[in-house]
Amino acid sequence: MDAEKGRDITRDERDIHESHHVNEGIKIAKRAMNINLVNKQFTEYEILAQALVFFLAGYETTTTTLTFCTYELALNPHIQRHSQKKSILPSIPTEGSLARLPYLDAVLSETLRLHPPSLRLTRLAATDYKLDKTGITIQKGQQIEIPVYAIHTCKENYPNPFQFNPDRFMPENRHNMKPYTYLPFGAGPRSCIGMRFALLEAKLALAHIIRRFNFIKTQNTDVPLQYKRTYRITTPKIFIIEIDSILIMINNNKWKKTLNYWTERNIPGPKPIPIFGNYLSFFFKDLPHLELEWYHKYGRLYGTFAGEKRELMVSDPEMIKQLLVRDFYSMPNRRDIGTRHKVFMSVMFLSRDENWKRIRAIASSSFTSSKIKQTIGLINEC
Repeated sequence: MDAEKGRDITRDERDIHESHHVNEGIKIAKRAMNINLVNKQFTEYEILAQALVFFLAGYETTTTTLTFCTYELALNPHIQRHSQKKSILPSIPTEGSLARLPYLDAVLSETLRLHPPSLRLTRLAATDYKLDKTGITIQKGQQIEIPVYAIHTCKENYPNPFQFNPDRFMPENRHNMKPYTYLPFGAGPRSCIGMRFALLEAKLALAHIIRRFNFIKTQNTDVPLQYKRTYRITTPKIFIIEIDSILIMINNNKWKKTLNYWTERNIPGPKPIPIFGNYLSFFFKDLPHLELEWYHKYGRLYGTFAGEKRELMVSDPEMIKQLLVRDFYSMPNRRDIGTRHKVFMSVMFLSRDENWKRIRAIASSSFTSSKIKQTIGLINEC
C-alpha cells in the first residue's frame, strides 16, 4: 500500500477563513514544505497512523464543536433564530452556496473561540533562542506553551469575552481582531492541516441541524458550563509524573535548583511544589479557568512546572507570531509524548523535523481545494 504526494496547494491565497490567519504565514509554510522528497510514498505504518488520526481528530473535534455550538444556541435563542434564517441551503449544496452563509461561519468561529478543541499549543525549542524584546534566552529543548483558552477569553483581546457574540467574526468586523489572538487551529506551518475540511463539515452539519431542530435550555442545563478538572488537550499522552521525577525527590538540592529556575531568571509564575510542580492545582480547579487566572495574575509571559519539566507560557500576540510563524524553524516540533512506537511516531502532529515535513507534504494532497469540494456531496448525504 502506498500514497503519493500531490501537486495541488493545500490552501490558496483566497481562503475565506481570514480570521484564522492562515494566509499571513502561507509563504513560510510553503518554504517549510519545499523539500526534495526522496521517498514520496507512505509506509503501511504511516498510512495506518494518518487514517487513525484523521478519524479521531476529525470526528472528536467536530462533534465536540457542534455540541458546544448547540449549547450556546440554546442559551441565546435570538442568535439561534437568526442562524436559522441565515442557513437556507439548496437541496444539493455547493461550495458557492455554503460560502453565502457567513453568519454560520461566524457562529462556528465564536464557538471555537469560547470552546477551543485544544486548550494549549506546544512547541519545543530546537536550539537556543532569544525571545525578542524580553532579553530571555530559551534553551534548547525548552517546552513552550501557548494557553489558547486564556487568550481567547481575555477582555483585552475580546470585549465581554464570555458573551457569545458571532458578530465579532462577521466580515465587516474582522478588522477589529488582533492577529494571533484566535488560535483554535494553531498558526504557522504546523497549524491543523484539516482546518478547512473541519469547518466545511461542521458548517454543513450545523445548517442541516438547526433547520430541523430547536435547542432550548432546561433546568438541567449547566449555566455557566462546568468543565472536568483534568488537563484537557488532544494528545494521546497527557500528564505523566515519571519515575525519574519521584527519584529526584531524594535529592532536595536538585529539586530546589530545578524549581527556582524561573525565579532566578526574573520570570513570574505560580509557586511549584516538589514532584507535582504546579499541576496539583488541577485537582482543585479546571485547567481553562486556572490558566485564565494565571494569565491575569502573571501576565503574558510566565513560567510553570509539569512535575520537574519547565513550561514557558507565552500569550503575547507578537511573541506567538515570532514563535509559530516568523521563526518557525527554531520551534518546529510539538511535545515529546515519551514513546517511539512506529505508529505513534508516524502520526503527523507527533512526527518531528524532516519526517514531519515529508509526511505533511504527502498528506497535503488530501486537503486541496478540489478534494475538499468533492466531499460536500458525501457529507450532505450523511
